[in-house]
Amino acid sequence: MSRRLFYGVSVLISILVLFLAWLITLSPSLKSPPAIIGRANVVLFLVNSEAGLSNVFAATAKSLLEQHPTVTVHFASFAPLAPQLERISSYIRTKNPSNAAPDIIFHQLPDLTLTRAIRSSGRTMSNMAHRPGLGGIDQICRDIQFYVSP
Repeated sequence: MSRRLFYGVSVLISILVLFLAWLITLSPSLKSPPAIIGRANVVLFLVNSEAGLSNVFAATAKSLLEQHPTVTVHFASFAPLAPQLERISSYIRTKNPSNAAPDIIFHQLPDLTLTRAIRSSGRTMSNMAHRPGLGGIDQICRDIQFYVSP
C-alpha cells in the first residue's frame, strides 16, 4: 500500500513539474539588455599593481598574446606593474619572433596603489590582524570597506 502511494505521488509530482515547465515556456521571455559591442580583438585589464592581485591577469595577457597574436592587450594600472608587463612583452617577442603580436599597451593610473593607501592610513600588519572566529568579526566588518576600496 505505501509503495503504491509513493509511486502515485511521484507520478503526480512529475506531471505537475512537466505542466509547470510547459507554462513557463508559454510566458513571454525576459529580454536581456543588448550587448555592448567594443572594438574587435581589444582587451582592457583594469588591475591593482600588487602581485597577488595582478599575477593572474598578467598570465592571462601572456597567454592571450601567445595563442591569439591578433589581440591587442591594454593594461590600466599603477606604475609598479609596468616592468612586469614589459618583461612579458619582450618574452613574447623573443619566444616567437615571427609572431606579430603587439606589445602590451600600459596606461598608468595616477592615484595611490592599494599598499601605499593602507600604509598612508597608518595601518600595519600588526594592527590589521584580528582575532580568529566570531570574536574578530567586528573588526573585519569595520575594516573590510577600506581594504576593498581605500
